[in-house]
Parts: sequence; C-alpha cells; structure tokens
Amino acid sequence: MPDTLAHLAVNGITTRTFIKKADFLWIYLGAIIPDIPWLFQRAVHIILPNINFYNFRLYCIALAYLDFYLFTSSILLC
Repeated sequence: MPDTLAHLAVNGITTRTFIKKADFLWIYLGAIIPDIPWLFQRAVHIILPNINFYNFRLYCIALAYLDFYLFTSSILLC
C-alpha cells in the first residue's frame, strides 16, 4: 500500500540535504513513481469492478518492483 505523502516528505528532505540545487519537481516525480501502479490499481478497480482483481493485482506488483523502474529509467536516459 503506497504512502505517497511519506514518500514525498522523505525524498524531498533527503535529496535537498545532499543535493542543494535539485529541482523539487524531479524529486517529487521520482518519489511517486513507485506508487503509480497502486494508484492505477485503485482507479481501475473502481472503474471496472468486474475485472479479475487477482490477476490485475499481480500485474501491479510486477510494476512496483525496483528492477522494472531501473529498466524503465535506463531506457528513458538513452
């Protein structure tokens, strides 16, 4: 279960402590990336209540793994 406000607070304070010139937009965008699949799951479950929730939850868990974000970030940086 995501705790988006805690992610924003901890990442914002930690990054600004070590990198003074970091832009808050990028800090906050990076902080909410791990929460996107869980927020998407909630929205889809409300919009499409007849969807197979177990399979969709497995899909969201796969998206939440660190490897997925490292892979996606490496593609975006190239």
